[in-house]
Amino acid sequence: MPYLVGYATPYDYGATGNGTTDDTTALQNAINGVSAAGGGTLFFPAGTFKISAALTLPNGVSLLGVGQNVSVINQTSTTANAITYNPSTLNYMSIENLSITGPGSGSGIGVLIEANSGSTNVNSCSFQDVTISGFGSHGFELVTGVGCSLNTVNVSSVGGHGIFLSGGTGNTLTNCFITGGASTQQGFQLTNVNYTTLNGCKAFSCGGGYTISGGSANAITGCGADTIVAANGQDGSGFKISGGTVHTIDSCYSNINKAKAFYATGSTVAATIESIQENAPGAGATASIQVDSGSTAVVLESSTVTATSYAAGTTTVITGGTVTLVGPVTLQPTAAGNTILAGNVSGTDAFDRIRILGSGTVSIGPGTTNRDVQLARTAVGTLSVTNPLTAHAAVEILDGNLVVGGTAVLGDNGVGELQLTNITTAPTTNPTGGTVVYAVNGTSPLQRDTAGHLTNLAWADNPFQSNGLITWNFDPNVINSNYPVASGTINLHKIYLPTTATVSNVLVAVQAAGSGLTSGDNLIGLYNAAGTRVAVTADQTTTWGSTGVKTAAFTSAFTPTSPGVYFVAVLSVGTTPVTLYGSPGSGAVYNANTTGATLVHATGPTGQTTMPATITMSGLTSSSLSIWAGLS
Repeated sequence: MPYLVGYATPYDYGATGNGTTDDTTALQNAINGVSAAGGGTLFFPAGTFKISAALTLPNGVSLLGVGQNVSVINQTSTTANAITYNPSTLNYMSIENLSITGPGSGSGIGVLIEANSGSTNVNSCSFQDVTISGFGSHGFELVTGVGCSLNTVNVSSVGGHGIFLSGGTGNTLTNCFITGGASTQQGFQLTNVNYTTLNGCKAFSCGGGYTISGGSANAITGCGADTIVAANGQDGSGFKISGGTVHTIDSCYSNINKAKAFYATGSTVAATIESIQENAPGAGATASIQVDSGSTAVVLESSTVTATSYAAGTTTVITGGTVTLVGPVTLQPTAAGNTILAGNVSGTDAFDRIRILGSGTVSIGPGTTNRDVQLARTAVGTLSVTNPLTAHAAVEILDGNLVVGGTAVLGDNGVGELQLTNITTAPTTNPTGGTVVYAVNGTSPLQRDTAGHLTNLAWADNPFQSNGLITWNFDPNVINSNYPVASGTINLHKIYLPTTATVSNVLVAVQAAGSGLTSGDNLIGLYNAAGTRVAVTADQTTTWGSTGVKTAAFTSAFTPTSPGVYFVAVLSVGTTPVTLYGSPGSGAVYNANTTGATLVHATGPTGQTTMPATITMSGLTSSSLSIWAGLS
């Protein structure tokens, strides 16, 4: 009783299709009849065809129904498959528009497709609009398929994998949907399969969503995994790659992840996980994306909620234009002068902001002009930081020493030093924060602060600071003598100003008050090393009429332009001039190896009643009067 011209049907061989009568024999006879007639298609009209043993199909016989849930083959045995293809060769057959249902438990497979028990390829077979449900083992199993296609093959409530591909190459699965049951394992399991693609598929409520085990170049694209829960020996991963090489998961979606949404493990090599999304993870979620040690992967532009987990040395991550490398990177230029890495913001910079050459040299710039900072290894143990536009050396790290402003150590044999070469251009403006330090003519380094004050760092922490002074000529702890000042003679005492801070006052200590002092003639002055007076006090006649430490204000405060040597000059005129405290000793000792302008304690002009504007420093005479003085 043909329903389509030229097609045999089970009814032609005595099947009832009523769902209660066992049609196993009639269906098998129909299959054998089509095969005996040279092969072709067995057409299943509307009906439910009950069977109790597996239908065994030879090469050359295809099955065609009216539609899913309309043409139904119902297997009632818990141990038998529904449909088994296992001829010595199997090519170009198809199953379309059928529903295949099982007993709900047991060990049977819904559809098993293989040739010669898996030792021969199954070539170019197709399965379309097929529904499979209720089997104790896998829903659909294809062994060593080559160029086969599954389109809208939907599986539900099975005890094994929904769709299981083992071995084979070049297969395509499109728009297939797996709905798990209480004992479903993987929705889709690909084991040792090569360059097979899954497009637009979905796995729902299974023990695992998709697993690729071994093989090469398989791709899962535009697929979804929803409410995947670890069960039935599966770890609950939505998308899992376990071993193999160059597999890809692209534009896939994980909803309600409860374990690992996307997972690479088992020594997977060069996997790609790109443009994926994890949405609304549930309880138990441990990672949105995880790559285990021993595997390698590239992760491109992901949208995730749960934290990622990348073992060291496994993963390159590119997200939002940022590249994160989890592990070492090896670049192999063909020449030392070739660029191996360049950075250019949005590709619009006039100049690359950073370049790394094969030699290891790194150059950095603003992007608007040539790169002006260069880092390079210039010798054994030497890192040089220079301006390649001017060839000025900025910093040189030389075998344990940091040299600023030069390209060679400064002649000593120390290790762990900070070495400052002489400055070539002294600053004329002040830092806006922090401090600037530089060396001039090989002397102690100078510090310039935000106020423009220069401080000799060798004096930066001397004890006069704790007395609130800028400097003194010697420590007052050694004062043990007193010195009467000769009337009308200017006494000069060398003092070092370590900073350019403003000097407002001079301090001396009166041991014995003067008497008969001439008003207006008792003064203290401050001279620079050239003998020019830079500051002078008002008359001290009244102040020196009593003992003690005296602070005398300069009539105009003095701000030095640089740290250096100055002289405090004392003039007292009267019947009995003032006697000041100082340090005991001999002028020959104080002034050893000095003459004229370099004397430490000296006498200058005599018969003076004012503090002269200049003093000829070369004319100074050594003095044993070592009067103490401080500046503030």
